[in-house]
This record gives sequence, C-alpha cells and structure tokens, in this order.
Amino acid sequence: MPRLSFRLAAFVVVTLMGWIVLTEAGFLAIGRPAHLRYSVRGLDVSHHQAEIDWAAVGQENLDFVFIKATEGADWVDTRFEENWDGAQRAGLARGAYHFFRFCGSGVEQAEHFLATVPNEPNLLPPAVDVEYTGNCGRNRSAEDIREELALFLDTVRNALGVRPVIYADSDAYRRIIEGHFERHLLWIPELSDEPRLADGRRYRVRRRDHAP
Repeated sequence: MPRLSFRLAAFVVVTLMGWIVLTEAGFLAIGRPAHLRYSVRGLDVSHHQAEIDWAAVGQENLDFVFIKATEGADWVDTRFEENWDGAQRAGLARGAYHFFRFCGSGVEQAEHFLATVPNEPNLLPPAVDVEYTGNCGRNRSAEDIREELALFLDTVRNALGVRPVIYADSDAYRRIIEGHFERHLLWIPELSDEPRLADGRRYRVRRRDHAP
C-alpha cells in the first residue's frame, strides 16, 4: 500500500507539471490565456465581480480592461465609476462596454452610453455586448435587432469617431451578426480555446480603430 500511494502521488505531481507546461505553452487555456501564446492580456469586469482590489490587479502583468458602463437606455453599472478610476490607478488601458437590450431603442441606448462614459484620450474602442442570455425582446426578429444595433453602432461611431467592437457569443453571432457589420472588430468569448467562427470570418484586435 505505501508503494501504491507513492506511485499515485508521483503520478499526480507529473500530471500537474504537465498541465502547467501545456497551459503556459498555449496548448491548454482554461479560464486564463497562456502567457507564451498571448502576450497582450486583459480583463472584462462589471458589478458581478463585486469590489475589485485594483492594486493587486496592477501587479498581474495585465495590459487592459473593458469595464461595463451601461445597459439598456437607463441603467448604469453600480461599480462603473469605481472600476473606471481603479483601472486607471492600476495603469491599465481602459475601455467601456454596453449591454445591448433587444427590446430597446438603439439610438437611446447609444445616447445613454455616451452620456455615462467619459470622453477621454487614449481609450480602447467602446464595445457593445450582444447576447440572448439575460436579455429582453428575445422573440424579436433578428432583422429588427440588427436594425436597432446598427443605429447604436452608428450613433456611437459618429460621436467618438471610432467603430465599436462587437462582443457576441456563438449563438448571438450566428443569429444576428453573421454576414453583417463586416467593418467592426469582433470579440468572441471562449473559455477553453481560441474561438472559431463557423462562417470562417476572421477577427483580430488592435489598440484603436479610427473610422475613415
């Protein structure tokens, strides 16, 4: 029995070491992207993360953060100002995002977002979160949702001179975004590996995308 326990312990140690090596090399990505494969790293946060220790975050070798600012036409994230100021103190590049409500006006939501987020220099492009989970108006047609989303995107672009990034999970991408909004950068969530889009559309991230 002692020999079996020793072998089991040795197996666990070797397995853990292999997992660490594979994760850092980029072959595994569970929750956190590998340092070697992804040199630019960041966070997205909202009130769901509760109070954030931004001093500690500043020690994490991160580069940027997207912070939830607004939702719909009248709701402001309860920790937006706190997180906005904390991210600046941590020395991170900052960007704000809006949760797009399918049951609301795209123009009104854009105006609410623009009135909430400080118009400061050197910010990351604004982002809009498009997903069915937790949303209203899920029974609206994709065409109607796209029409209001286009109004949101155009209003923000005209005000800031930059095209917003579109955040969409695989379901929302397939039903709403696919085949549309080709000039906007994409933000596709994936917890275990690099995202792959079924239609083969490529995506990339850069610091700022100035509209012509």
